[in-house]
Amino acid sequence: MKVSQLHFIGMGLVSVLSFIGCTRNSVVAEVGSYKITKKEVSLRMKAMSVFSPQQNEKMSLEQLIRSYTLAEVMKNRGVKSFDASVEEEAKRIAETSKSNPKIAEVKKTFGRDEEAFMKLFVLPMMADRLAYLDGYLKDEGFHKKQKEKANSFLADAQKNPAAFEELAKKNNFVFKKGTLDGNKGLVWDADRNVASGSLPGGPFVAEQWKKAVLDSTASGKVASSLIEQGNFWVAVKNMGAGKTKGAMDIAAVAIYREPFGAWLEQNKGAVMVKRLDEQNPNASSSTPQKN
Repeated sequence: MKVSQLHFIGMGLVSVLSFIGCTRNSVVAEVGSYKITKKEVSLRMKAMSVFSPQQNEKMSLEQLIRSYTLAEVMKNRGVKSFDASVEEEAKRIAETSKSNPKIAEVKKTFGRDEEAFMKLFVLPMMADRLAYLDGYLKDEGFHKKQKEKANSFLADAQKNPAAFEELAKKNNFVFKKGTLDGNKGLVWDADRNVASGSLPGGPFVAEQWKKAVLDSTASGKVASSLIEQGNFWVAVKNMGAGKTKGAMDIAAVAIYREPFGAWLEQNKGAVMVKRLDEQNPNASSSTPQKN
């Protein structure tokens, strides 16, 4: 066989191998400025399998699309500390891996590829957390209508404390009675043996609410301000001394914010998502996020 023929065959083999290599690590989706490759989906699947053995590539891809959508939403909203928060969390997790076998196994999945570790494991974790804390909870415009309802309820309840429960039921707000006990903290009447399914309790919440409003609220009166409690506001009433020494009976009304899912739907429309996986029915589509 002539040298020229060998050269031609060799070049062809290199081209085929290059094509195979590119195919194995081709881009399967784009979310704003983020690109997701097949290799990254596989790495995500392997890392998350440490916690969830049923993890598969489809789940991994959808998780990354959601997380990068949240990251883009945060950037669009001008949250400048996002990247710095991811880097800081990566350092914390790396330190945790020294004493946490599962985290160590996750780290091992990525080897020395710190960039992949941050992009495929740390960033998705932080995207959800920061979108909720720095995006959703701090979006005053989005929560304006519910906050107005909460303030209106508080004003009416302060004018007529005796109608506290009646006003809550009229507005379809969550109403509960409970006791602030020196040993157990805040214990709800219907949940003395199990955790409350609606409102938080325990020593920490009891101390928090006492300092915030109850220490300065007279018996029979409704506190002068609302308590911010995650995804809802709480109006509380001092119902007087409890059955045990130092205890205080209270009533509380929770006014919930609009859900996080509604906030995400409102904000993710501006994030462009392209699905390029040939097996996906939306292959090669380029549309605002609909997931």
